[in-house]
Amino acid sequence: LAVYTADCVPIFLVEETIPVVALVHAGWRGTLASIARETVFAMSSLGANPARIHAWIGPAICGVCYEVSEELLHTFIERFSHLAPAAEFCRGRMLDLPRLNALQLQAAGVPDAHISNSRLCTFHEKQRFYSYRAEGQRAGRLISLIGITSPAKPM
Repeated sequence: LAVYTADCVPIFLVEETIPVVALVHAGWRGTLASIARETVFAMSSLGANPARIHAWIGPAICGVCYEVSEELLHTFIERFSHLAPAAEFCRGRMLDLPRLNALQLQAAGVPDAHISNSRLCTFHEKQRFYSYRAEGQRAGRLISLIGITSPAKPM
């Protein structure tokens, strides 16, 4: 599986006991649609147990750099304030998509101890990553890959 990103959040998901993996591209639209949570539910339909899923949140624009409109910010606050206080995923007009996706994973049953965040910001680290916010249409893309090479062995 592969996703291309240039500020959006790549999320790698692995079930530790069966050969079920997923790779999520969570931009603001996907995050608003709860794509991380929905992916855990889809993995569950294939036999995965959310308590045995491990997630890694890859490089993405961070909550210090991702400014959104007041209208969009209020939409996110209305939609997700049941997961955590708004201050946990936004400050002013800055929206923290990696944190919000981690909250969605937790709400879907993935243990907090199983969620790792790279904390690498594509906007701050323009020399290492592509950033649509910084470079616009000419920005390249980061490719994220995940696959299954052999039957699952307990982690």
